[in-house]
Amino acid sequence: MAQGRVAKLVLIGAVPPIMVKSAANPGGTPIEVFDGFRSALAANRSQFYLDVASGPFYGYNRPGVPALVMHGDDDQVVPIADSALLSAKLLRNATLKVYKGLPHGMCATHADAINADLLAFVKS
Repeated sequence: MAQGRVAKLVLIGAVPPIMVKSAANPGGTPIEVFDGFRSALAANRSQFYLDVASGPFYGYNRPGVPALVMHGDDDQVVPIADSALLSAKLLRNATLKVYKGLPHGMCATHADAINADLLAFVKS
């Protein structure tokens, strides 16, 4: 990265560089948590995905948490019928925002529209 070119940086829901608890990272997550994830995935992958989605991943385990589901209806990578439409039904307090004709990479190709809607949602 060139010196002086980046003024600010935002990481949204990013995984930290070192997540596992160790002597060098005493505030990290214990390895047993990850072992539990691996065991649950191996035992019943479908149930694991239901449990994660209905719990902390989307904040669904918190009462009244609003969620915004954004998706382009021309997403060839993650078809809207198999993803956003289902997600919006699963989330108790969800708003579905469908973008006509937009692709999977809509955050890059139509950043102005996406960012405006994100900002409006955060402010609401």
